[in-house]
Amino acid sequence: MRSPRPFLFVALLTLLSLMAAACGDGVSGIDPLPVDSFAITGGGVPAGTGEAVRLPDIEPDPAAPNHFFISPQGSDDNDGKSPESAWQTIGQAVDRQKAGDVFWIMDGIYNEVDGLEERGAAHFVLEVPGTESNWIRYRAMPGHRPVIEADVTSAFEITADYIELQGFEMRGVGFSAENSYGYGVVVAQSHHIVVADNEIHGFPTGGFGTRGSSHLYVLNNVVHGNALWDSNQGSGISYWRLEDHGFDDDAAGYSNYIVGNTLYGNENRVFCGFCGEDIITDGNGIIIDQNTMNEEGDMVEYSGRTLIANNIAFNNGGRAINVFQSINVDVFHNTTYQNLFTPGLEGENAEIATFDTRNIRIANNLIVPAEGNKAIATRGDDQARQSNVIVGDEDGTSGNDILVSTSGLVNPSIDPAAADFRLRISSPAIDAATLLHPDDIEGRARGPLPDAGAYEASTGEGSVEASPPSTVAEKQQPDE
Repeated sequence: MRSPRPFLFVALLTLLSLMAAACGDGVSGIDPLPVDSFAITGGGVPAGTGEAVRLPDIEPDPAAPNHFFISPQGSDDNDGKSPESAWQTIGQAVDRQKAGDVFWIMDGIYNEVDGLEERGAAHFVLEVPGTESNWIRYRAMPGHRPVIEADVTSAFEITADYIELQGFEMRGVGFSAENSYGYGVVVAQSHHIVVADNEIHGFPTGGFGTRGSSHLYVLNNVVHGNALWDSNQGSGISYWRLEDHGFDDDAAGYSNYIVGNTLYGNENRVFCGFCGEDIITDGNGIIIDQNTMNEEGDMVEYSGRTLIANNIAFNNGGRAINVFQSINVDVFHNTTYQNLFTPGLEGENAEIATFDTRNIRIANNLIVPAEGNKAIATRGDDQARQSNVIVGDEDGTSGNDILVSTSGLVNPSIDPAAADFRLRISSPAIDAATLLHPDDIEGRARGPLPDAGAYEASTGEGSVEASPPSTVAEKQQPDE
């Protein structure tokens, strides 16, 4: 269960690892939308709150002194102040960024290998911080889908605070067992980081990884085909050794969010490099990893709470969602489908699994295991479960969960071009949950009797199909 390797101390921390808004306007990095508390009865899950999070609505404004534009057809000799006078490279923005800047990235492929050594351990190293009221934002130009292409190491490395990345395709190319380190985004010792609405794929260590950080918002990304080649055993999205940075939970009770993401095809194909034996441990869709210790491995419990909600995880080599040696995590309203395909995977194996954990709440998930696999496995103290809809070969209840013989999904599949995890009107997941998060994966409000899983199919006036026809593959394309 590994996350980002340190930039200068790879060997040391490997040994320590365990085996098992225009700116200035006061707009914060996200706008919280708190909802009332809803108690869960009978399941040991304490009363909780959920919230939706939204990025501030900012439009490109050439007249704004802090807005800059980037296009492959531009020139770094330009002033960057309009689409017509755009800079050519993202590196130009990285070199000049300051608190409050908004960089609008236009269509094209940005590889920018030239100067990589000077920029540090990634194609783009973001080490100048924003502030609470003046974030630094890298955004795709509305209607554009720029491609950040990395063929050595990570695409983005963030070592500063109040940074946002939104709307890119981050594509790893040419990685293999011989070229085996890199993330789409890696965050180190930072706080208040937003990574939203991106497609992240092809990176050998993982899609998104972090160490020693807090107040992380990973929202509405498609993360696939990562973690194949690094012996450090990465995953699609990994929060490793979260650390307090002097901030409390927000009004809804959370410090970190993993919400609305789609994850598939993340797996480990290389044996663990630090385990002392030939085993594979990870390749999860999502993992919260060792937040009971700090980056140096000292036993220091992280005080914040993390929400994992409205995600879809299917056909990952490891677990859909794994919580390992961690505390204070809520796993609400996720849809998981036939993960755990890596043979002989080491560890606690189930679609949703916890090991050596405390104060974990698992509720309202729709879980479809592959034949012979477990839906939920929990090991630790204060493990609360409620209203999870689990597909198997029988109907009824098991504890506080609901057993059903069919999911009622529109077209469940491990093929992203065919997979559609919305609910049919006959799905037993409809009205089966307790309201713990106000919106579904596409932003629709949940009714007073919400549905289990990531999608809400009920409008309050009767159940309907959840949304217009779509597939996972279509969600990776830019908006028309």
